[in-house]
Order: sequence, then C-alpha cells, then structure tokens
Amino acid sequence: MLNVTLDEPTLASLRAFVLEVRDEIEAGEAEPVLKRSRAKFQEVSRAYGVDPSERSDIFRKLLSENSGDEDWLFQTPEAEDWSFRLCASNRLVECLARDWTPLVKGIRVPGKGRFMFPMLVGAIDSGWIIAR
Repeated sequence: MLNVTLDEPTLASLRAFVLEVRDEIEAGEAEPVLKRSRAKFQEVSRAYGVDPSERSDIFRKLLSENSGDEDWLFQTPEAEDWSFRLCASNRLVECLARDWTPLVKGIRVPGKGRFMFPMLVGAIDSGWIIAR
C-alpha cells in the first residue's frame, strides 16, 4: 500500500470512490464491490476459517435479495459531515461520517435495521482498494 496524504486531489478521489461503491451496492452490483474488496474478504475468511468464495456468495446473496426492495435506499452525509481518517501509518483511510458511522449506509428501516458497509481503503498503483 502507498502512503496517503489527505490533500484536496486525494480527498476528491476518495469521495468519488466512496460514491461509486455506494452506487454499486445500491444497484445490487456485487462484482465490482467484491473486486475492490478482495483483500477484505480474504482476511475475513482467514479470520473466521471460512472459504473466501463462501463469504463472497453471502455478499452476492445479500445484495441480490435486497437491492430490489423499495426500502433499499442509501443515504449519504452532507459533504461537511464526511470524515476521512488516516490509519496504519498513513497507509489506510477510514471512511466515516462525523457521527462515526460508515459513509456507505442504507436508510434505517423500522423492524429491519440498516445496512452498513464500513471501509478502510488503501491506495495502490491502480487506485483505491477496500482493505478492511
């Protein structure tokens, strides 16, 4: 992973990345999110002793079963409420709202709860990836 500096071009790139991920999840498009999250899914699989393809299948199923629902809607904080936080010796960026909730989150649905997709992202030569 590359070192990250939160200058304006980097912040603009991070904002665009977060919005792309949000749009893909809201549209039920699992594959682009899984591609960006490969490191995250592999790490979770190792931690819980689960096959990575099983974890990916769970995510695909979640999106396919919910993305068509009328209440599968996402909210995005106002720009001034975004809070990118450097972590891991400036190699990862935690993507949060100022209230400490993930930037990618569904609306709260009574009786169902809310979908949240926390992200720690890292920069590699080809762009951003979801590392954790």
